[in-house]
Amino acid sequence: MSAIPQGKRGYPCATQEGVMLTFGYPPEAPSSGGRNRPKIKIGTQALIPRWVPSTKLLYFVVKDGFTDDDFKHAKSSFKEAADDWNALSFGVTISPTSNKAEANFLVRYYEEKDNDRTLARAFFPNEVKDVLIFNNSLTDPYWRKLLKNTILHELGHVIGLRHEFANDQKAGAPAGQKREQFAHQIGGDNRHSVMSYDDDVVINELDKKDVLEFYKMENGHLINKVPITDYVAKPLQQN
Repeated sequence: MSAIPQGKRGYPCATQEGVMLTFGYPPEAPSSGGRNRPKIKIGTQALIPRWVPSTKLLYFVVKDGFTDDDFKHAKSSFKEAADDWNALSFGVTISPTSNKAEANFLVRYYEEKDNDRTLARAFFPNEVKDVLIFNNSLTDPYWRKLLKNTILHELGHVIGLRHEFANDQKAGAPAGQKREQFAHQIGGDNRHSVMSYDDDVVINELDKKDVLEFYKMENGHLINKVPITDYVAKPLQQN
């Protein structure tokens, strides 16, 4: 598939079931640049969820299911990915806590079903759930070394970002049917965004620019007539 450079693999992700289906591979990229290149996407259904700027998100990594080595690797990879997002200084910080009760979300191990290629699953600001680290991310040596990159992508969902190809034409579907519903674009072309399905994604300069722009917008600001809606993070014991 031309969207995946030779020697690399496409990144399978499943985020927030019930809001959007995100499992699968991106459509083929055009042979050269152009208007069909993917762009940064945000939003779900009748609103665009976002955390209140200055939110401090706390997470707790649950040991159950992880081997000792995998637990250590998952904790360090998650912390490194969170630190990369925090370095943007866009208004939200993501930090570990040793107190499960004060955490805003949990990071858990998940044993996938047979033939499930998913690596991880996260959530959007409108409905906090666990971030799941699938066994595939740990047992496949290729993906294990890229766990931080996988988590960078998932944390993009946590702060409100959609997949880059969300508004692309769905393969084999009637004209106008999108791969994912209710996505709205901000910013410009960014084919290798952290929200793409590249395997070794990083937060690039266009990601930084667009996320900063997104979090500077006022609560209630309309994008394609859909309002940005800020959410207050609550500890798990209050959810």
